[in-house]
Amino acid sequence: MPNNHVNRTFFCYALLRISLRYIFAQKCSTKKLRVTWALGFKINREILLMKKIVIALLMTASISISAHAGEDRTFDQHAHKAITAVKNSLINSGKCTNVNDCTKKQYVFFNPISQGIDLHFYGVTEEVLVQQIFSILVQQYYRLPPGSSLHANFVSSTKEVDVKRSVFKAAPVFVEIHMKGQ
Repeated sequence: MPNNHVNRTFFCYALLRISLRYIFAQKCSTKKLRVTWALGFKINREILLMKKIVIALLMTASISISAHAGEDRTFDQHAHKAITAVKNSLINSGKCTNVNDCTKKQYVFFNPISQGIDLHFYGVTEEVLVQQIFSILVQQYYRLPPGSSLHANFVSSTKEVDVKRSVFKAAPVFVEIHMKGQ
């Protein structure tokens, strides 16, 4: 992954240099000539040069930004293992009948973060079940690379109710787990 970052950065830098060389080559080869556009406006060559520079810089900036866009998916496999174990625990407790039923009822959600795993549990309020999930998360935490973190929020309402909740109201979180650094 770091290699891709270097290649993308080099590509953006090379594109900028090529664009500026092209623009300045045109500038040096022409004197103060006037250009007539289709609408009949006369525009000074320097103004056209400035527009070209601005367009080249905007294109380079947009390519550079898009080269670094996207979510970090480093910990997806670890999160998938934790979610699978949690869904099995939900099935064993009787909250859902199978994995598809657990998915439909929207009990577990994963949010990709660059430092580790961020999980959200909705409608899981039984103390025994929360303890089982906590032990699963602790086991999964110790399988993460050193320096990683695991965050989990247990929300007492369902996901559907939480989505309808006002932005200004706090989520009804009754348990938060934060494990960071080993």
